[in-house]
Amino acid sequence: MFESRVRNYSHVASITGSRQNPIDSGFQTRLSGEECETTDIVGNLNGNNPFHLVRQIRGTVTLDGKWPVGGPHTWFMNAYPIDYSLGAHDPRDRLNEPSPLDLAGWHTMLASRTNPSRPHINMPAFLGELRDIKDIPNIVKQWGQSNFIGKAASAHITNSFVVKPMISDISKMLEFQSSVDKRVKELEKIRDTGKSSARATILEDLIQVPYGNLVVHSTYEVIYAYLERTYTRKVWGTARWHPLNPSSLPKGNADLRKKTRRILSGFSANGISAAAWELLPWSWLADYFVGIGDLIGAKQNAFELEMRGSCIMVQDTCLENFSLLPGSWNTWLTASPSSWSTSWIEKRRYPISDFAPFIPPRKPLLSFRQMSILGSLAALKSGIGKRGSS
Repeated sequence: MFESRVRNYSHVASITGSRQNPIDSGFQTRLSGEECETTDIVGNLNGNNPFHLVRQIRGTVTLDGKWPVGGPHTWFMNAYPIDYSLGAHDPRDRLNEPSPLDLAGWHTMLASRTNPSRPHINMPAFLGELRDIKDIPNIVKQWGQSNFIGKAASAHITNSFVVKPMISDISKMLEFQSSVDKRVKELEKIRDTGKSSARATILEDLIQVPYGNLVVHSTYEVIYAYLERTYTRKVWGTARWHPLNPSSLPKGNADLRKKTRRILSGFSANGISAAAWELLPWSWLADYFVGIGDLIGAKQNAFELEMRGSCIMVQDTCLENFSLLPGSWNTWLTASPSSWSTSWIEKRRYPISDFAPFIPPRKPLLSFRQMSILGSLAALKSGIGKRGSS
């Protein structure tokens, strides 16, 4: 018998300070610290259970000072917390709740990145990409026909899609034997125990919103602070792989190792189909927006395994950083500290029982690397990089 459970904890302190001037006096209290609420399942230890956590952290600034010192009509503040008391925004106001299509796409990406049938290095694709080496002298020659922007754009594209992939592939070749050993151990576990689990990062997105200046205090003095708000989303998952039938994996360790070496090098029907996609012109750009490569990787099944009983974890965060603007108030008051932050963290676990391959949709929130590549392509395509263009 299992049931839902809700737990709360709070490490929040009340900060109270006083103020006074010739016509007014009073106290003000603000909260600072951390509070958290979790919802989970108890009594289902071996099952895939949903989980929900909300954590809010807030801070404040206190003001101290007296003016004029020793005068008959004194103004003072003693550990007085500033007026601003709002916590961070709910991150899902900006990032939105994951849709069923999002979850299905992330599940496909999880399958692709944890699939025991995935190649360590796709040698057919590597051999096909060797043809790009002969183009490097021509690309370098074109740099001399461009201005600085064109040279930088061309160099960036060459580095991203010729030099870096080749270095990565060579590095994988050096690690090939170690990768075979690890994969064999994983497959032996699946064969002997009927299952194995693997974890993979699916995506990390970040949006920075420079909000600008805002009034954070107006009692006795008007004080401004600069606010920058950052939203982040991290998605990862745990996959469980099971054999489709008792004869899915070779019984002998030598046969299993031999097959594993062939699969990890990409010399299989699945590896060749993945290579065919990678070698298509502009397939990398298509994968930025429609994850066909992930779908191909998820459907590779040279070892006749299936993924079931997996979980997707999503953590959304809104972080707000405040910095007091120096010189925006009179010097009789001192503020401590001069900067503070608030945050709202929300984490959810989504159990997914069965795997249904789905093309992972990409949202138009590109990483810095993706934006830089698209910017380089735009520079070259528009002619900005050509000599004589303005």
